[in-house]
Amino acid sequence: MRFVLDNNVDARARQVLVGAGHECWTIDNAGLGDAADDDVAVYAWDKHAIPVINDRAFAERLKSREMLGGHVLYGRCKDTRLVEYLSAHVAEVVQLLAQAPPAH
Repeated sequence: MRFVLDNNVDARARQVLVGAGHECWTIDNAGLGDAADDDVAVYAWDKHAIPVINDRAFAERLKSREMLGGHVLYGRCKDTRLVEYLSAHVAEVVQLLAQAPPAH
């Protein structure tokens, strides 16, 4: 599975996802460090990547527009806790994302 981390996500989440065998990079790595949220969403869609975000408003906009087939990893906790959660549950998170039907 492919993931792209938004700027507000602890970059250590990348290590967790890559360590579990997934592709993962940051939006900064893509040269889009100053990009607007919608540009990040379009970039992720174009790259067939799931955005990992920590921004409630951004997550709600993506959900309401049914963008990215509903595949967004939204960390509803502080960055450190997101990394801890992913470390403990990455397999389950990936399984849930893989099973989610695309929104149309």
